[in-house]
Amino acid sequence: MKKFNRILLIDDDPITNFINTAVLRVTGLGEPKVTMNGAEAMDYIKNECRKENLYPDLIIVDINMPVMDGFEFAKQYANLKMKETEKAVILMLTTSSDPRDIKKTHELGIKMLKKPLTAEIVMDLLAETVNNLTKR
Repeated sequence: MKKFNRILLIDDDPITNFINTAVLRVTGLGEPKVTMNGAEAMDYIKNECRKENLYPDLIIVDINMPVMDGFEFAKQYANLKMKETEKAVILMLTTSSDPRDIKKTHELGIKMLKKPLTAEIVMDLLAETVNNLTKR
């Protein structure tokens, strides 16, 4: 199983973070860095990741959070001055079924997944990512 250099998990709910961290560990993908909102995640990327020149490969972000929601995070992340090879796969993990949220994720080119994160979802995503990389 591929281990990612870094997985960034962005969600304001500690219980969700606990569960998602456990699922990522069980699937062998690695240990995520957890942040509680988009602003905290941006600070982490701009400061710690830049300093170490080691960026997340995978970002799992909730939509609805205080301070900075998942959509604003995704927009700001897309505008970061980074090499394309340093950019992560971003997944929106949410309980929302609002058609506007679905439309926004589609417009941003981000895959939207329903909570809770499961090992099956992670394995399917990994297979899909590998498939997409081999098609390039």
